[in-house]
Amino acid sequence: MKLIFKTGVLASGLLKQGSLSNPEAIQSRESKYLITLEIGVLNIAKILKIKEMRRCIGCFSCMTSCAVVNRHNHSLAKSAVRIMTAGDLSGRMAAIVCVGCTGIRACAEACPYGALADREGGGVTLLPDKCTGCRNCVAACTFGAVNFDSTTNKPIICKHCGVCAQFCTHGCLEMEEA
Repeated sequence: MKLIFKTGVLASGLLKQGSLSNPEAIQSRESKYLITLEIGVLNIAKILKIKEMRRCIGCFSCMTSCAVVNRHNHSLAKSAVRIMTAGDLSGRMAAIVCVGCTGIRACAEACPYGALADREGGGVTLLPDKCTGCRNCVAACTFGAVNFDSTTNKPIICKHCGVCAQFCTHGCLEMEEA
């Protein structure tokens, strides 16, 4: 029996999203029987990882897509991902992204208002109603991955949504199961 996710993506990869009108009903290729599966939403926590920065050419597609999708703004300053030169003469690029800390999350611990909640799989989720814009989380992040939006007076926190990895044309970023 094959497992199908609610989105219509077959776990074995035989069918692609949108190829079925009824994603809960699949005809097995091994038999002529129609197998109907009732499955709830399957949430597998994923986290953004830096894969191959030596391939990066500094096109900023990842930063632009993050800013547009998550902040509805085309400014690179609104991105949760930062791409910059590695600081040497090699011409290589470096990425600063949330590493999805587990256990003690320095940014969340530094917030006196509880505006950063633990995210399943690592990292944090911003609760904007609780955030006062104190910037303690920005200073606390060991990796420098928390940016600040002075327009909204809120931190820019990576959601680990994967849009940056999807738009990275050179495969420098990827999403991994946490």
